[in-house]
Amino acid sequence: MDFQTWIKQIAAWITQLFGWRVQKRSSRVIKKWYGKSCAVVKMSRNTFAAIATYRIIGVCGDGDYLVTLDHLQRLQGTRLGKFNGTPLYLGKLEEPSDRFLTHRFTVFYILPNGDFQIVCSADCDLLGNGRGALTELVPIRMVTAIALKSLKIPDLPNNGEFFSWRHQMLRRDWLAELEEIAKNELGREHNLKMRVLKLQNKRW
Repeated sequence: MDFQTWIKQIAAWITQLFGWRVQKRSSRVIKKWYGKSCAVVKMSRNTFAAIATYRIIGVCGDGDYLVTLDHLQRLQGTRLGKFNGTPLYLGKLEEPSDRFLTHRFTVFYILPNGDFQIVCSADCDLLGNGRGALTELVPIRMVTAIALKSLKIPDLPNNGEFFSWRHQMLRRDWLAELEEIAKNELGREHNLKMRVLKLQNKRW
């Protein structure tokens, strides 16, 4: 599945998420965290290869952020079966180096009407040399930490709009945060082999 096809799947899911037909929404709330400036909601997502999805809802009401993690081999390949309980996929790689990449990390900015922008999207190696059921939890832990960091960002508009929660969120370097957390989890020498698919120009 190429990047544009995947984006179309996400777009359809977001449309259902914000649609008025509640019974057709393809998600459910798994867990919520609350802070002074925002709430973070862990959600299920029924798009192919989805692993983790977090919606960040600011009290300012301008728009939400959606942080997603997807299994790259499942996006790019055809399932062959299982070996010792682990799904096996025959991948169709866009680049030879893609065989080292494991996950797709993406951040969306969603407007109140359901329109969205891609803040950043990258394919990267979030497993290193580790494999197995417990290792598969590590990328989820990374993305969870990135989403929950939003709760710690203070809203200080009295010090100037530059210090408001909204503007601090606009200035976040999501891919740099992912790289730092991955190195903390997998070792400082770990190379994410990051292939950036989309990176939005700064919006402030």
